[in-house]
Amino acid sequence: PGHTHAVSLAYPELSEEPVLSDHIREIVRDYGGELPVNGVPYDGMAVGFSSLKIRDEATYEFLADVLGEVARLTPGPYLHIGGDEALGTSAEDYDYFIGRVSRLAASLGKTPVAWHEAGTATDLEPTTVGQFWGYVEPIDGMDAKARGFTAVGSDQGKLILSPADAIYLDMKFDADSPLGLTWARGVTTTRRAYEWDPAEVVDGVADEQILGVEAPLWTETARTLADIDALAFPRAAAAAEAAWSPAAGASELRTWESFAARVGALAPLWTSQGIGFTPLDGIPWAVEVAAGADRGDA
Repeated sequence: PGHTHAVSLAYPELSEEPVLSDHIREIVRDYGGELPVNGVPYDGMAVGFSSLKIRDEATYEFLADVLGEVARLTPGPYLHIGGDEALGTSAEDYDYFIGRVSRLAASLGKTPVAWHEAGTATDLEPTTVGQFWGYVEPIDGMDAKARGFTAVGSDQGKLILSPADAIYLDMKFDADSPLGLTWARGVTTTRRAYEWDPAEVVDGVADEQILGVEAPLWTETARTLADIDALAFPRAAAAAEAAWSPAAGASELRTWESFAARVGALAPLWTSQGIGFTPLDGIPWAVEVAAGADRGDA
């Protein structure tokens, strides 16, 4: 029910007033801009202050329309309902909302997906898949919340792993990059995107309970397709190998040195396909490309 400030611009009757906590005021102080106001466009860095009206039936009529339209437009089996950073919603209302909306998504013929915070919901639709966006070394009980999904419906409990400090591709790829952010433990290098093991992130979650890995790329700092290429490559390749390979150390190929050599050799292929990757330092890029490539991070 958070991350919904935009709803207040079109449907102000469905939105609560922003909850302006000390944390929100601190973000505004550190990053600039104004405090959020209901019904007024907001482009600042603060998040989690907004909430839908949880006990208003009109909210669920609105969500049935929106989720129903998205479900009809998308051929895949999943429908993501969000649920993260709902700092403007009480725990009791959050629990009620997540239970109800996860069942709404299922009623539309989709498998609901929700961020790991929703693992605390007591009436979660049993088929719901969780998505962990915390760190490779979880903090603040993020792992406990994620384990809530594997406890629901036994064999149906699944997790998608998207650790922000490893494979959020909107993080800066080096300190000098004009693209990207650094809130996920600073700069996310290609090596950091590679050197992690999905099965070791959340204690108590076995390989068979991990549905897959997703590398999100949010676009606060990306404005063009070229920006997206520069942020995504080569780190998307690192995320893919971490997801699809044996555990680190289980194969002589599953090492940073092996990966760096192999991904560097992809430079001619990526160039021929028009992929504007960033030839970052520490990777031996193929000579015929390295001479003319633009690092894209100055």
